[in-house]
Amino acid sequence: MYAYRARGVDDTVAWSLTAGACVLVQVQGMSYIGAGLLLYMEQTETFIALGNLLATPFFSALYTMNLERIWEYIKIYERLFEYLVYDVFQHFAKIGLSSEHYIVDWCVYTYISCY
Repeated sequence: MYAYRARGVDDTVAWSLTAGACVLVQVQGMSYIGAGLLLYMEQTETFIALGNLLATPFFSALYTMNLERIWEYIKIYERLFEYLVYDVFQHFAKIGLSSEHYIVDWCVYTYISCY
């Protein structure tokens, strides 16, 4: 907890991350996710939600940097994106905006906003 406080991290975020460090392997760099969840729920709920989030195959692949799995998910996303909103997909391709530039942030914030 001291290491988090020294960096100016709020106590509730530090509590969730410290508790997560005891249970989860990939906690480093999760403070913004924990902070986002704390906007919508209590500490205990935040810890449970963060644990559930990181236990999903998709987010586990992202935060363990399993590039093979990440590329599988990106390919699936791109197929669905092209099929469901073809005009937007074509526009993004035209301007050179690849889904790998935004997919991680978009998925994290989409998940957090569900709460």
